[in-house]
Parts: sequence; structure tokens; C-alpha cells
Amino acid sequence: MRAITIGIFLFIVFGCTIVKNQNDKKSLKYAVVDIKIKKDKDTTILNELRFYKIQSAIDASVLMYNKFGKWDLKIKGKHQANMNRIVWENLKIFEGSKEKFTVITDGTETMNDYYTCFIIFDEKGENCLNKNHPRRKKIIDYFNFEMKRLKRSKKVYKLFY
Repeated sequence: MRAITIGIFLFIVFGCTIVKNQNDKKSLKYAVVDIKIKKDKDTTILNELRFYKIQSAIDASVLMYNKFGKWDLKIKGKHQANMNRIVWENLKIFEGSKEKFTVITDGTETMNDYYTCFIIFDEKGENCLNKNHPRRKKIIDYFNFEMKRLKRSKKVYKLFY
């Protein structure tokens, strides 16, 4: 009876650890969130791909800089006054594809929120994170994969502050 109890205890301890590690390797914690952009009297709803449990709110910008080099434009950030949105235009994200995308990065580090995020448009200006976009899953999978492999460097982080 004692051997069975010890066996069950060991199974629970080691079994839970194995499951946790598999989940950590499979995917980062992310969500696609609706955000409102107001311009004059018009309101547009876009989708943001947010990654949580990150090192810095600028991790998305660092990833894009590492993969595609210097950005095309900096604009006022949506989520935090001291952070800019960084824009890369006309990018070929997928190897072997002629498709071009515009990628905007942003993020926030506050007491209530801590994430880095992407907004992605195709060459027609369509929101690629919209539930009906044909490349939505491929784009989410791509950025999830790349965020897991992100190489961080203080030198690169300093470019965004």
C-alpha cells in the first residue's frame, strides 16, 4: 500500500512538471485583442496580437529590428505615452512568397498591463488578424515561433528608448 501511495505521489509531481514544460515550449501566452482607434469622429476597430510574460514591452520591436532592420516610421504609441509605435512597411515576411505586409509594434509596461504587440496589414491594407483573413493563423504561428526565438541585446533595446 505504501509503495502505491509513493508511486501516485511521484506520478503527480513528475507528471505535472512534464505537462507544464511541454506547454511552455509549444506556445507563448498570447491573445488577439480588439482595439479602438479614434480619428476625428470616426472609430475603427483593429486587432492586436499581444504577447504576455515577456522581458520588455518593446520585445516585438526588437524582434522586427533583428529580422528586418531599421523601421520606416515612428508614431505616438497607443498604450503608453513614453513608447512609440514602430512601423515596418512592404515586408516579405514569408520566405518564397511575394506577399508584402505592414507591421506595427507597440506595447506597455504598467502595474495593470505588461505586453508587447503587433498589428499586421496585408498589401491591400486588410487587417491580417481579423478572424476572416486567410493568413491569420499563419501570421499568428509565425510571430509566436519568432517570439520564442527572440535574441535580446541591450544594444538593440537602447534603439527604442
